[in-house]
Amino acid sequence: MKPKPSAITGWLREPASWLSLIAALVSLSTFFLVYADRGHLTVLLPDRVAIADQSHGLALVIPLVFTNTGASRTHRHVIESSAVLVFVASGEAQQRTMPLRWEFEAQFVSTNEFHRRYPQLPYAKDDELVDQIDYVNRAFPFHLGGGTSLVKIYQFEPSDSQRLAEIGPFEIRVRVRTESETVDVSGNYRGPGALNERYSFCLRQ
Repeated sequence: MKPKPSAITGWLREPASWLSLIAALVSLSTFFLVYADRGHLTVLLPDRVAIADQSHGLALVIPLVFTNTGASRTHRHVIESSAVLVFVASGEAQQRTMPLRWEFEAQFVSTNEFHRRYPQLPYAKDDELVDQIDYVNRAFPFHLGGGTSLVKIYQFEPSDSQRLAEIGPFEIRVRVRTESETVDVSGNYRGPGALNERYSFCLRQ
C-alpha cells in the first residue's frame, strides 16, 4: 500500500502553486526595491578641479556627483559639505593641510556668455578658456531622491582667507554629511605651480 502524499507534496505538484510562489517572491522583491531598500549615498570626485589665488583668498572649485542608491521612495538631504586640501611643501616631510568650507555653488558657462554677462571684466584673448566659472548662489541643503543622481559645482574656500602663491601635487579630501550618514572621498591632483586670479585646471593623478 502506497503512503499518501503529504499536503505540502501535493501542493507543490500543482502548477498553480508554483505560479503563486513566484508571484509572492516577485511581490516581496518589488516591495524591497521600491520601499524598503535604504541604499547609501555615493559621492564621485571629477577628473579635474579648478584652483585660483584670488583677492579674497584661495578658491577651489570641485564638481561633485551625488547618487542616492536607495529605493525610489527613500529620501536623503545633503546638509553639509567640507573639504581639506593636503599638500607637502618643498623640503618638508610633514604633510600640511588647509581646511576648506563650502562657500557657494558655481556653474560653468561659455566664455562668450560669460563676457556678455560681465562686459566690464578684462580678459586676455590669447589665454582664453572655453568655459568660465560663474557664481550661482549660496549653498543650502538639498534633497536627493532614491535612484537619482545630481551634479553640484562647489566653490570651497579657507575659513580665514588664506592666500597661496603656488601649489604642486595635492590631495583633496571631501566629506559630505546627510541627516543619517557621512561619506568621505579623496583624490590626488597635479598642481599647476604658480597661482593667480585666473582659474587653473588640475588633472587627477
